[in-house]
Amino acid sequence: MPTAALAGILIVTGWRLVSVQHARGLFRRHGALPAAVWAATLIVVVAVDLLTGVLVGLALAGIEIVPHLKRRYLVVRRHETKDGGLDMRLAGAATFLQLPQLEKELAAVPEGATVTLRTSHLSYIDHTTSEMIADWAERRTGGTRMPVDRSAPSHERRLANALPA
Repeated sequence: MPTAALAGILIVTGWRLVSVQHARGLFRRHGALPAAVWAATLIVVVAVDLLTGVLVGLALAGIEIVPHLKRRYLVVRRHETKDGGLDMRLAGAATFLQLPQLEKELAAVPEGATVTLRTSHLSYIDHTTSEMIADWAERRTGGTRMPVDRSAPSHERRLANALPA
């Protein structure tokens, strides 16, 4: 196979993988820092190579959470409410490092339950965790609702912006 043809296939495939709408949504919902990490990763992948780009993206995402590593734990407490719903309280720092733990807790929520997510004791929530919670809420069927105080501090607004209205 000619190298030029292979290069063309790779360029078309790469172009389809890069979603400018995703980057705009990332900026709109989570601010400039996650969008800058995305853009820097893209630029390094194109300018250098895929492995270097991925490593740069991981390093930049790691730098974003460094100030929050002093509270690197995430505590999830679930309590049933009088009306049969669930009250979930998150405390600590919710970063991509705790995604498996949080995903396990969310998977244990019964289908159709009303979930009230309380994040007032979170010191930080990153965009990856916000997106994971939003994706979980969208996948749920049977009327799962997640009221969030949208006038709360910045980390709570980040989550509220990611959730469906």
